[in-house]
Amino acid sequence: MDAELLDEAGFAEVQTFLREIYGPDEPRKLTDEFWRWKCTLPHPLWCTSRGFIRRKEARIVAYASLIPLRFLTPFGPVNSGHVVDWAALRGIPGAGVRLYRHIQSLTGSVIGIGGSKETRQILPRIGAALRQTVTTYQRPVRPFRAALQGRKDWKWPARLLRDLRYACSPLPAVPPHWKAEHVSRFDTSLDTCLATPLPDAIRSERGSALLNYWLECPAARMGGYLIRSQGETIGYFLTSSVPNTARIADIWVRLSSVDQWLAAYSLAFRTATQSDVLTVETMTSHPSAREALDRMGLRRSDNQVFLLDPSDALPVHLPLALFPVDFDGFYL
Repeated sequence: MDAELLDEAGFAEVQTFLREIYGPDEPRKLTDEFWRWKCTLPHPLWCTSRGFIRRKEARIVAYASLIPLRFLTPFGPVNSGHVVDWAALRGIPGAGVRLYRHIQSLTGSVIGIGGSKETRQILPRIGAALRQTVTTYQRPVRPFRAALQGRKDWKWPARLLRDLRYACSPLPAVPPHWKAEHVSRFDTSLDTCLATPLPDAIRSERGSALLNYWLECPAARMGGYLIRSQGETIGYFLTSSVPNTARIADIWVRLSSVDQWLAAYSLAFRTATQSDVLTVETMTSHPSAREALDRMGLRRSDNQVFLLDPSDALPVHLPLALFPVDFDGFYL
């Protein structure tokens, strides 16, 4: 039962399989254009399809997609990835696990962020260790509209009051000379800075090719911005918007002090708050970025990060600096 690479001819079959597993309302019911972007279009870090199928007697019994990652460690780059859309038929023992291990054999290591209760139970059994947590931060920006559109139960007034408290908390000031400059594509001017490992964390590789690949995601309304100060580029951020929610999908600032991160996030949150947005959110495990976001008074929740790394290629003394583009949360 060898793994088969997904091609465009298999999109409909895989989508049907995932609907059988997750149900008709699962957001994986997306267009072929999205599946092409996610699995078969060229990727800066992967040269073949990122969709993997296992069959038994011609029937799909397990499927998973790969988000390729390359972590920049003090000892050199380390290939890795994040497995998403991981699903298997019940009654076929081990089909999903074997597919997961096959992908890990290709990448060297894989991370898992959050996931279902069943996924969080399975990963430790196949050797994945709980590496750390990653924190999601949310800022309600139009709580009355969100309350009217949300469910009405006995907790409705409490939710509204809670969201009003977060919405009324002022964002930190942005230095007057800082501006967010919209770009349709990123040029190579950031590449040299982004190729340098961080001193306090292990970040996955960034560069103009990857930034532009993310900008082309058809499942969300994407925006690219340079952070400019007195004519100089000092950082960037990506936004991704789906109905009612805008996300800071990725962000970087050249001087990684907590104050610099705080100003960069404040600028990004202000930029992402468009007229149709009810909530702005982001996610990170970068130490300085997380400290800055904690100072912004946002609603927060933590998720577990598992790591399957048989060769111990990723040093344990530094945290993994994860952002929404490192998994599939920025477009779902």
